[in-house]
Amino acid sequence: MASFHNVNFYALAFIFALPLFIDSFTAYEVGLYLIFGLAALSVASCWGQAGFLPLGQAAFFGLGAYLYGYVNVEQASVFSVVEGLFLALLVPALLSFALGKLVFSRTSSSGPYFSLITLAVAMLATQLALVFDGVTGGFNGLNGINDIPGTDRYENLYWVIAGAVAVVLLSLQYLENTPFGLLLNAIRDNEQRVDLLGYKSDQLKSIVFAISAAVSGLAGALYSVHQGIVTPQALGFFLSAEFVIWAAVGGRFTLVGPIAGALVMGMVSSELKASFPYWEVIVASIFIVVVLFLPKGLLGWLPSTKTRIEDDKIEEDTGSCPLERRVSLTVNDVSVSIGAVNILTSLEMRLGGQGIQCLIGPNGAGKTSAFNTMTGALPLSSGNLLWNGERFHPRKPYDAARQGIGRKLQIPCVFSSLSVEENIHLAMWASRSNKKSLFRVAKYGKRSASLNALYEAMPFLEQGEVLAGSLSVGQRQMLDFTMTCLAEPDLLLLDEPCAGLSPVETKTLIDIIKNYIARERKPCVIIEHDMQVVEKLADEVLVMNQGSMLCFGSFDFVRENEEVRAIYAGGTK
Repeated sequence: MASFHNVNFYALAFIFALPLFIDSFTAYEVGLYLIFGLAALSVASCWGQAGFLPLGQAAFFGLGAYLYGYVNVEQASVFSVVEGLFLALLVPALLSFALGKLVFSRTSSSGPYFSLITLAVAMLATQLALVFDGVTGGFNGLNGINDIPGTDRYENLYWVIAGAVAVVLLSLQYLENTPFGLLLNAIRDNEQRVDLLGYKSDQLKSIVFAISAAVSGLAGALYSVHQGIVTPQALGFFLSAEFVIWAAVGGRFTLVGPIAGALVMGMVSSELKASFPYWEVIVASIFIVVVLFLPKGLLGWLPSTKTRIEDDKIEEDTGSCPLERRVSLTVNDVSVSIGAVNILTSLEMRLGGQGIQCLIGPNGAGKTSAFNTMTGALPLSSGNLLWNGERFHPRKPYDAARQGIGRKLQIPCVFSSLSVEENIHLAMWASRSNKKSLFRVAKYGKRSASLNALYEAMPFLEQGEVLAGSLSVGQRQMLDFTMTCLAEPDLLLLDEPCAGLSPVETKTLIDIIKNYIARERKPCVIIEHDMQVVEKLADEVLVMNQGSMLCFGSFDFVRENEEVRAIYAGGTK
């Protein structure tokens, strides 16, 4: 891990030392490409780190340029420079946060829509700059932007740009080593799982989008000083596309990659423009080759930026027995319809209490849909949910998780690009972190009685540095169950936890579930098709059919029920 930090520092050392070996005009050109590199880095902070692509980042770049330039036209002072920088950082950040909340709060699968909306924002910003020519200067641009006091754009402004690059680079490196940075990577891998742990993924994405817009705004402010003029082209789609290309070529998953991509592609373009009339073809060809054969970019081979810091307090108090908390989730006359299709019809169900309840029924009976309704993934058409006797209306999966309802999906949902240890700690932090702690350096190694018991039952969890994506299906199922438990819910909803497991793995997981419920004294509801699993686990069996509750009772009672026999036949592994 230390080697990567050396790479960052070597990159900064190269940037600061470069003017000593080149002439002032070349340094002036390099300064421009470093500014563009900051803008490309802002794209990568969303695209590479969190998995969503802004296609209109130049809107914030140009906005920052205009705001700074407007304050510093004709005459510049220390106060006006500070005021311009403040506006160039704050206004793009606020606007982008509001836009992010508007888009991301609607649906977790908003990536393509978000990209198209940001593209439209850049196009709209360009038109507005042309229309309001009294403020922006229209097509001719905003002219006469002064140098920062004590600098000259052709001589020593380079050092200001290099300093800004250093501050941004080291700040983003710090963020990547916080729980916030790790959560962005988790969102990139599996946003639904982040929500099910209780984190507000829409808010986290809005925050990183605001940070990226602030970086773009800073780059725009430096651009206005560097060029002395800002035109509507600084807001447009073509510049936004170049930011995306530079981030992709350099490596969107690294910090130095986008800066290197802008520097390399900028210098190549500059040389080709003077000697080759079709230089755009070569630049486009480089981009295509890199995307096809180096999808992580030219610097994608660099190791992770993360540094593992051991928690000062490794062991928690493990002497006390967990307190039993009686919780109940009542489904009261709930119906769910999408269009003309009825998914649930007047469903009545009472979950919680003690022990394990197994929810069974033929395929299409509505079992998973019932779980979706309880956890905010499906909206109610009528009826209501009661959590501990009070009305409960989750709009998002994280609403249910924050109330104390933990859910494991049928398909194992883990964060594939993160290590086993990182997956585990993201689950542990879910119930123990606050907004401030998300932005402190992440610490690992904390243990609890529950985690120790799970480690003992599943020894592969001790291999903390192994990537979760490299585990077998059975191990991913067990890691997913572990994460659900470590978020410390009051009620567990498990959707076919033994799906895809061998008979030996199934027996192991059955024992792990039974021991966990007995040790933690928490209620659990399990959707299951394997009758042998149901017989071994269930204290009570609930049977659904065609979106409604058919019957419930002990396993023997349900097995002898004639209606159940008529609609349901269980298989075994």
